[in-house]
Amino acid sequence: MSASETSKGREPVERRLRVAVVVVVVAAIVGLVAVSWLLLGSGDEAADPAPVPPETATEVAAAPEAAPGASPLRPQRLLDECRSAARGGFVPSSLTIPGIVEDDVVRPVPRDEYGVLGVPPLTSAAKQEFAWDADGAQPGSRRGLVGLTTHTWSDGSAMGNRLLDSYRVGDLMVLEDADGRMACYRTAERIVVTPEDPDAVARVYATGGPPQVVVIVCSGIRLGAENWTHRTVWFADLVR
Repeated sequence: MSASETSKGREPVERRLRVAVVVVVVAAIVGLVAVSWLLLGSGDEAADPAPVPPETATEVAAAPEAAPGASPLRPQRLLDECRSAARGGFVPSSLTIPGIVEDDVVRPVPRDEYGVLGVPPLTSAAKQEFAWDADGAQPGSRRGLVGLTTHTWSDGSAMGNRLLDSYRVGDLMVLEDADGRMACYRTAERIVVTPEDPDAVARVYATGGPPQVVVIVCSGIRLGAENWTHRTVWFADLVR
């Protein structure tokens, strides 16, 4: 075979290799962008950045009743109702955290094309609502994470702002459906992470595991539309 024929034979191979390298690089970039937003990119649409009160500590309850910073509220009636309720998953329609929010709207929202948890619509009404991860576990299930998200607004008027101010380890969360089925969760941990934190992403998107609720809101400094420096995440354990 002549040198020119050998060169021509190599050209298609080299082109395929170059295309393959480009595809891999593009896929890696897309994956990195997707992972960087796995813990939400939600906020208000105001033009000027504004801070939310900073927080840095991780709050964990080994025993919820003795947790530092835990709410003194212990609504025994709700606990009794939860413990006597039939087990099994359901689609939630409302959420109560005694002393913070009462019968707030919960709407099912599917994950986006990258598999990222959805959020409520960016409207004045929906900024007080929660989005439930319709592709994750259902409340009352024996295993898995029940994913909840809500908005933080820079003017301090959204549900996420209220949670950042008041929702603490030890607090009770009650999820209900339209037929009155309910499940109670005791808040066990509150952490503050960056959006791309790999450990936090792994925990939030874990499948299986013990029955828990995970609540995620934007926090820290608002750098621009839907761009916050941190996420505050709460984990709550099913009350059996």
